[in-house]
Amino acid sequence: MTDSGVRLIGGEMLKWSDEAGDSGRLPVRGAVLAELLTQVVPSGSRVLFAGPHDRALVRQVARRAASVTCLLRSLSDGSDLAGGPDDVEVWCGALDKLGGAGDFDVVVALDGLDRLDTPDSCPLGWREVLTRLAQMVVSGGRLVVAVENELGVHRLVEVDRSEMRQANQWWQLAGRWAADPAQLNAVLAEAGLPQAMWYAGYPRPGVPELLLDARAAAECVPGSVPARLLDAACSGDLGDRLLLGDPRELVAGAVRGSLADRLAPFWVVVADPSGTKLPGALVQEGGPDPRWAVVSSLEVDSGRWLRRPATEPAVVRTSGRVTRDPGRLTGRVPGGSSLEQQLLAACRSHDLPAIRSLLRGYAAWLAGQQAGDHLPGWGMFATFDNVANDRDRFALLDPGWAWTERVEPADALARVLRRFAIRLVESDTPRPWPSSLDVHELTRVLHAIVGAPADDRTLYDGIRLEAEIEATLRGEAAEEQARLEASLVVGGPGAMLNRPRGYRELVAAHTLLSQELQHQRARAASAERQLRAVENQLDKVQGTLRAVRASASFRAGRVATMPLRRLRRLTR
Repeated sequence: MTDSGVRLIGGEMLKWSDEAGDSGRLPVRGAVLAELLTQVVPSGSRVLFAGPHDRALVRQVARRAASVTCLLRSLSDGSDLAGGPDDVEVWCGALDKLGGAGDFDVVVALDGLDRLDTPDSCPLGWREVLTRLAQMVVSGGRLVVAVENELGVHRLVEVDRSEMRQANQWWQLAGRWAADPAQLNAVLAEAGLPQAMWYAGYPRPGVPELLLDARAAAECVPGSVPARLLDAACSGDLGDRLLLGDPRELVAGAVRGSLADRLAPFWVVVADPSGTKLPGALVQEGGPDPRWAVVSSLEVDSGRWLRRPATEPAVVRTSGRVTRDPGRLTGRVPGGSSLEQQLLAACRSHDLPAIRSLLRGYAAWLAGQQAGDHLPGWGMFATFDNVANDRDRFALLDPGWAWTERVEPADALARVLRRFAIRLVESDTPRPWPSSLDVHELTRVLHAIVGAPADDRTLYDGIRLEAEIEATLRGEAAEEQARLEASLVVGGPGAMLNRPRGYRELVAAHTLLSQELQHQRARAASAERQLRAVENQLDKVQGTLRAVRASASFRAGRVATMPLRRLRRLTR
């Protein structure tokens, strides 16, 4: 049966839309997943998308595949997709209604296994769903499936969970959670699809920014390239949700405990009997904005990580005075943890000598490199989170950013130090300076440690450059740049770095402020006691003076010296 170009297979949902987020989340999307599909979907293949996927992913595969079929449970979503310009066949209904129909070279289920059922379908567990998908792959074909982790980092730090309240989706897949990737491999092996590779995906299932080889994630150690990739992936926005704590701290603990693969928000399993070689990692660099973001492919060669832009040839992008050249990303990835993480660790332990050594070493490196580099203005983007430090050897992590004009090292340093001051204030990181210092005062302290004291002009230069860069990256007009600059002038961070701030950090900040309030109250009480003691002494002195003035000897002395006082007045 067909309806407006949609093949109805049974169990279809009429008044429901996964595309609009009726189930609480949007279809899976992202440039990282698009690059993964580019590498696993051969040209001229027959492809099945099982479940809702972003139309950009479907459109990309449709341009290279011989045929594309989409299995959706929403009739409205299916009708919209079938009526589009892409030559896509749409099946609408529940997975259990298909039986064994369909022979596909590649089956893609990156949205997971829990949105393939409907209220009218037979309850299936994740094993049954995975087995049915595997049965739809022809001999020698490939299955690419993503499975959310119930104990992933994103769930351990989030406050609001949709399954804990009444939601629109009042039915759920029976046994929806796959507890162990090894169980996925066992099910696929029984279906004749041995697992070729599986990735740990971060920071959230819907829009991943990092796919890291799960073995590399499990074996990574602090300071390694995979550990730094995991930290960077969790440093951005997690959907503007209230969090229990900063996920970066949890990921750092997972790395120390060799649990980064087990605590991944989701896993992507590529079942491929032919054993197609896939990259060790796919990472989106440059932020979420597609105008600046670059998906890089990373490989391990003789223990060293090598990187290249996934899309070639790389196109140079310029806006205002900001330019981005993805071609400069090609080459070896520097080792060592980021300078920001090392500075934050030193701040937490109040290690002033380490802070001084790191800041002064960085300033000397920045000045020396800026003087001899052929690309002007790259130091403007040598922020602490974009610089690796391995045994006092500094290196840029993302060298694709540059300023179109040459800048003085002092100007670049002003922007970098101010950005780190904002990071300290926003994260409420313990530090060896009073927490009452605002961003301006903290920036002055950092300048003093470097050995380059900052005056008001230097501070303003850092503010002006930060506002211009942020406005340019956001694609905002001059009016918005002026607003950002005014916000920075008054000392408010304004969420410029978009760092996640959790409930734990708020509780810690509240506790610290309470302690400081008690300390200030104690100081005020001590000062009040000292003031009262001084007032008592003053009252005693004044009483003594009054007694002296009332004495007969004082009055006789005044009478005896009166002519002398009058003569002194006349001679003036």
